[in-house]
Amino acid sequence: CMTPLRILRSSFDLCFVPIHDQTKEADNLFFTVGPPNLSIASTSQDRKKGLILVGGEDTDSHVWHSEMISGQITEVLNRSEDMTWTIASSPRTPAQTEKNLKDLDSAYDNVLFFPFSQTKPGWVEAQYAVNKTVWVTGDSISMVYEALSAGCNVGILPVEWKRKNNKFHLSENYLIDRSRVITLKQWADGDAQWRENRPLHEADRCARELLKRWWPENLP
Repeated sequence: CMTPLRILRSSFDLCFVPIHDQTKEADNLFFTVGPPNLSIASTSQDRKKGLILVGGEDTDSHVWHSEMISGQITEVLNRSEDMTWTIASSPRTPAQTEKNLKDLDSAYDNVLFFPFSQTKPGWVEAQYAVNKTVWVTGDSISMVYEALSAGCNVGILPVEWKRKNNKFHLSENYLIDRSRVITLKQWADGDAQWRENRPLHEADRCARELLKRWWPENLP
């Protein structure tokens, strides 16, 4: 799911394009709310369980501050002491951030930290299925959409963007403006509550669009 270069678009019968890319409409473009993914809406999520997903460095898009991220997570933990929290890092998470997360595991009885290196394929999807609340650092936008597709309440832990108009930041703002997610500041200040939105199901929408265009007789 991406926006091809303008010069190449006519070469495709159909392109699935994220709506936050702000591309002009065309007959061979189908706009999606973020990238389609394999997450499935869960009916067994526990409101007393939360998941925190931590991204990491990307010199092209943002500046990573380990202490800032750790401080944000600490604020979440201190404001929700009645919950059980699972924290996970990613391949991009710096060593200092991982150390800080391990320290949180040691400091809080209700926190478990799982380094990315110790998780298996499918681990995060299994976590979406049981954790109702998910906080994600803003640079890990694909996980934001996965969690929304799983029916989770999703919060954004901010990062320092290098450009205010980069696609990740635009995507984040798109979701905030439509109350699909809330920011840490909104949550901490009591300015916003999670809405019971319907889970995203963009993979299904894309599949139905393919059938509608070329095999309508197979539509359910």
